[in-house]
Amino acid sequence: MSGPLAEELEDARNYFMIQRFQFNNRFFLQTPFFSQKLRESCCLPKPALRPILKNAILRGMKGKVGFRMISVRVEAVESGRILVIFDDGSGMRALHP
Repeated sequence: MSGPLAEELEDARNYFMIQRFQFNNRFFLQTPFFSQKLRESCCLPKPALRPILKNAILRGMKGKVGFRMISVRVEAVESGRILVIFDDGSGMRALHP
């Protein structure tokens, strides 16, 4: 099942507002303006953004002091669109075999 980007963004914003309340407003979600055409024509699996945001909040921001930023953007590429989600958390530790 999939839905328009607009619906996924709305769901993600609602989830994010609940998380902000839980974490004393220490998180910010940055979503640039998406054209109406892109918001309606770009479809994502449901739910796509919420689990990724949850991971960014719970793991990507673990141990980070102060305010935290999570950014969601869509980039056009030759073969379609790429959804880019970035957080300014501590990053991942490299795994060595």
